Amino acid sequence: MGSLNEQLFAAIESGKVEEVATLLKNGASVNAKDSQGRPALMVAAQNGYTGIVKLLLRKGAKVDTKDAQGRTALIKAASLGKIHIVKALLAKKAKIDVKDGSGWTPLMWASELGKWDVAKLLISKGADINAKDKQGWTPLVHAFAEFRLDGAKLLVSKGAKASVADKYTYSPLNLMMKLGDKKTARLIDANLTE
Repeated sequence: MGSLNEQLFAAIESGKVEEVATLLKNGASVNAKDSQGRPALMVAAQNGYTGIVKLLLRKGAKVDTKDAQGRTALIKAASLGKIHIVKALLAKKAKIDVKDGSGWTPLMWASELGKWDVAKLLISKGADINAKDKQGWTPLVHAFAEFRLDGAKLLVSKGAKASVADKYTYSPLNLMMKLGDKKTARLIDANLTE
């Protein structure tokens, strides 16, 4: 049957909120990590279990605990587009510009993966729209890297700077040129100057 913490993760993975509550009451750790180094809060967040996320937060889960890759529950929820969980985590003062091991913020993940409802929420709550990761990429560059022009336009309309260069001195526009996609570069230039 396993330890209480192992049972806790099984209950979280299955979405069994009452069982999670019982296990916590019986001594399972609200801040336990699984065999992959993921905190309980992150596992609940990535599975989209808002009720379990809220329960863990009420029971004292540390909102900004990181996994082995330096990711938090907020980063995971943002990358998966779990807006209700992002809201719950932000309500508990999750660090909005927290960076993972690669220097990516929740907004960068949302921009890279096209989770625009989450991106809008993060921006409205004060996320740094021009933050840079370890490569010097901003959320705007992450959007361009996946050819998400509508999202890139959203980011620019909210204050993202198209001229911010990465550590190799490439801006979003000349990055597309460097990748040999002149047609997309022209389209980006046209869309951003409208």
